[in-house]
Amino acid sequence: MGAIQAQDFGAAQWAIGLRTLGVTVSDIDSAIERREIIRTWPMRGTLHFISPELVRPVLRLCAPRVFQRSAARFRQLEIDDDVLKRARKLVAYHIREHGPRTRAELYAAFDADGLKPDGQRGIHILGQLSREAVLCHGSHRGKQPTFVLLDEWSPETAAMDDRGTLVELAARYFSSHGPATVHDFAWWSNLKVAEARSALEANKAELENVEFAGKQYWFSPAAVTETDGRMRLLPGFDEFVLGYTDRTPALSTEQMARIVPGDNGMFMPAVVDADGGVAGTWRRMLGKGSIRIEAQWFDEQPHGRAEELDGAAEEYAHFIQLPMTKA
Repeated sequence: MGAIQAQDFGAAQWAIGLRTLGVTVSDIDSAIERREIIRTWPMRGTLHFISPELVRPVLRLCAPRVFQRSAARFRQLEIDDDVLKRARKLVAYHIREHGPRTRAELYAAFDADGLKPDGQRGIHILGQLSREAVLCHGSHRGKQPTFVLLDEWSPETAAMDDRGTLVELAARYFSSHGPATVHDFAWWSNLKVAEARSALEANKAELENVEFAGKQYWFSPAAVTETDGRMRLLPGFDEFVLGYTDRTPALSTEQMARIVPGDNGMFMPAVVDADGGVAGTWRRMLGKGSIRIEAQWFDEQPHGRAEELDGAAEEYAHFIQLPMTKA
């Protein structure tokens, strides 16, 4: 995948669980502890899970663009070079002295030093320090994510130049998200369309394409398999829906309004039918040591869908390590 959108931590864990065999949420936590998955702000100003070998190359390539786009907001929040310089020294000192720090603990340190964190100022500072490869998320402390120093958490190994990063990012995107267009890749990666075209061109020998509705869609034939005929419960913000600038091949405009109600940027968990189409949304109800799944369908529930939902719910219940109860 290269990267998976991960502002919702639990949803992003399940996004990985869906794409692996037999793992549980504890396995994902362990992989984070082993630093095989990094959570930070590599592109589009949004938290992602990203591969350790890609984190610094992608930050070098994409982060300056996010900063340029956010310049007006930074001026509004009075975040300038001096503020960021003070914040760098402050977080490095506190993390080296005390270990991983939660957001609240770093905000308290900012406040004590006169770097007021209120009014979204604090999270913009932490996000920018993460884009500068100073910070990243570490393990959770209870339900709270912590911040660590990226150099200590995941030291840099072999450096990759920007051209190599472009080509590698395109290879991972089209093999995991394909069929997709070059404009989909440009939006997802935060690249210019010309850069995205160049990266696609470098990968064309490994890809195939198909025309659909007047657009060229590219994919890796090695990554394409027949559907197994099973329903899937996607987490909110899943790449299957979110990872494209044009989402109409997966769902209609009317259905999209139900996935992102109010057009507020919050993507609801989606049910994907056995044929690969988005068929509705779902939610979980946690009981005493068990879980129950309910679906809200886009159309009338056809015969047999309840049994398919039970199978998908059992898969999710196994992942979060709770027994399932039926409605």
